[in-house]
Amino acid sequence: MNLNKAFLIGRLTGDPQTKSLPSGQQVCNFS
Repeated sequence: MNLNKAFLIGRLTGDPQTKSLPSGQQVCNFS
């Protein structure tokens, strides 16, 4: 089982935008 973790510290200035790649991975962009 693969497990990826992301820790975000600070203030976000925009809404997160998530996309699903054809391989099934998800990508999140913050503007």
